[in-house]
Amino acid sequence: MLLIGSLCSIGAIRVVTYTLKLVLQGHPLSSQAALDGVWSDAQFVILVSSIAGRLLIGKLADMLPMKYVMTATYFFVAAAIPLLLGVTPSTSPYIFAVVFGFAMGADYMLIPLMAAKQFGVNSLARAMAIILPGEYHRPDLGAVWSFHAARHYGNYQIAMGVVLALAVVGAIAIAVLPRDGADQDLISGKAAPQASRA
Repeated sequence: MLLIGSLCSIGAIRVVTYTLKLVLQGHPLSSQAALDGVWSDAQFVILVSSIAGRLLIGKLADMLPMKYVMTATYFFVAAAIPLLLGVTPSTSPYIFAVVFGFAMGADYMLIPLMAAKQFGVNSLARAMAIILPGEYHRPDLGAVWSFHAARHYGNYQIAMGVVLALAVVGAIAIAVLPRDGADQDLISGKAAPQASRA
């Protein structure tokens, strides 16, 4: 479930990242300079927001059950896609960029933490050796597919709808993970003490 969830969410993030400017080109922006301005503004806000996402989610993961934090983060990824489709020449990309950047930064932060939580620190290297190749092997394929789908249908609505569904599947996969996982201390790698039972 962690592999499926992370693969779907990272795949959605990569498709949005790779096709952001192409999606914006679907709107009748007044000039190439206007398109470049909207794209560069979005990229700057995404960068700042992703850093904030890493810091805030790292703190929340210490305070709240990590499973719920990660599930909410994956739904944030899904929520960013309709916001992207709503960006027009008369609107700024800031709301989309803040949500998407926050979700992206939090996503990359939580995957190794959740793997350590589920499988234990001692098994983290083996778990990530399975998860990471699935996330990063040929990530441009989704962007290529979305480009061809947009060319076929005349816009990015259908392609982004599929990406939205992919992101939701990722969130559901994380939602069904066991809450406690390996139940180990993430620093020491030792089993956390269990509460005594009557």
